[in-house]
Amino acid sequence: MKKRFFLIALLLCVLIGYCLINRESQMILSEEKFVKTEYILEPDIWKNMRINVIEFDIPTHSSCNSYSIYQGTVYYSVEYTDYLIDQTGMEVREFKPEYNTQIRAYDCESGEDRLLFQYQEERCIHITDIQANDKYVIWEEYINGEPWGIRGIELGNTEDAKVIINGEECSSALWSVTPNLRDALFYWYDQNEDGDIYLCQYDLKNKKWNVVIEKCNLASPFEHVSVNEDIITTYQLNEKVGYDIVCWKSDLLKEKERLSFTSTVAQPIADSKRCIWASGYDVWDNKIYHYCYKNSEKEYIEIDNYFSYALVNRCMIVNQKGEEEGLYCYDLVNKKYGKLDLQGEYSYWYTFQSQDGGVYCEINDEETMYRSKQKLLYISRNIGG
Repeated sequence: MKKRFFLIALLLCVLIGYCLINRESQMILSEEKFVKTEYILEPDIWKNMRINVIEFDIPTHSSCNSYSIYQGTVYYSVEYTDYLIDQTGMEVREFKPEYNTQIRAYDCESGEDRLLFQYQEERCIHITDIQANDKYVIWEEYINGEPWGIRGIELGNTEDAKVIINGEECSSALWSVTPNLRDALFYWYDQNEDGDIYLCQYDLKNKKWNVVIEKCNLASPFEHVSVNEDIITTYQLNEKVGYDIVCWKSDLLKEKERLSFTSTVAQPIADSKRCIWASGYDVWDNKIYHYCYKNSEKEYIEIDNYFSYALVNRCMIVNQKGEEEGLYCYDLVNKKYGKLDLQGEYSYWYTFQSQDGGVYCEINDEETMYRSKQKLLYISRNIGG
């Protein structure tokens, strides 16, 4: 009798544990319930933000095509393709070993710039999508027309820079993917010959990859997987409702928050407090939706000509083009917004979420462009006010 009771109790514990690690909550969000919010202009809103303009030298005649910022260090690529090859694809200068592509690290505090890895090839290797944290640096490479490959190093063992996975191994139909790193895992969207888009995960410790979500129904397979704090966010078509925004913690892949939205979805980003997403990619899709988990607030903001956006603490950072070009901060709690003023006329490239919770982007400055310098902007997740 005691043995039978023990077995029943053990079975109940297993079932409870299984339910806990497979917890999935669902919230249906009707588009009609979202209210348009008119934000108040606050020119000094950036005074509450911790902003760092990072400027450093790169080798003469080179270009920096990819970069990542993590806890005061910039990880970046150095390439000479534009110096050796003209716009028609003709080689105008002879390739030399010193023109091999490099991966470097710049310490923003000390100014130290060190080489992490350099290719040993007979041509320039194109690099995109560098991602870094306190243990790993990964990047995407393209070699001699071969399928995309993701190469990486473990900090402290930079000599062992191997190709981790490539498009051939994944039976990928894409020429490029956009990996995003979190802890010892990285994620990317891929696509097969049938046009199905799926979300993949690679474990750097166990050296294994798997498909996390089989059908994502993205607007574009080249979207960046949203990784913010510990939250991974993607979306899927829901034929009964509209679209499902799926959020889960990277350290517990089966614990999910599912937001079912009754309209189209693009580029969702979430953290532990809120989720934001766009209404689409077309020029007339100027709505960005905001849902707050704590108080169930539902709002949308109309922003014309936005190029990209990111989430840092309670603020949404928007890179806007057109007549109102500039970098804007929208305080989602206090309902205020303002434009970043760096005492100059600048434009900005794509906004990226840093693995330390901040946001960074490149400053498009013609002066630094022609002086072998790189200029970046970093916004810390620590906000005052």
